Amino acid sequence: MLDKTEQQNLLTSFVNQHGCEWIVIPPRAPHLGGLWEAEIKSMKRHMHRVIGLQTLTYEEILTVINQIEAVLISRPLFQLSNDPNDLAALTPANISSPVSQMVITRKSQPQHQKNC
Repeated sequence: MLDKTEQQNLLTSFVNQHGCEWIVIPPRAPHLGGLWEAEIKSMKRHMHRVIGLQTLTYEEILTVINQIEAVLISRPLFQLSNDPNDLAALTPANISSPVSQMVITRKSQPQHQKNC
């Protein structure tokens, strides 16, 4: 086994040889993390709203996380065409898994029929 200083020296030489640059986000400064920190914030916000103070089983928490993920990756990034009648949009789901996409639709309101 290598001691701590040998590990640090090996890591430093590897980083220098490959031209890697360490960028560290300071604690309590998530705004420096950019988009990935915004996604984490969105996930936490949705989990807090859905779960609240409930205690969930492992399967229930996995289900909630999968459903929240499906919502987050189905958000539109931008339209695919300039046609205002074409509602197709590029989503993160299109990029990450173009084969299996979850489509979230709004339920239509029931229409009341009038008897004349």
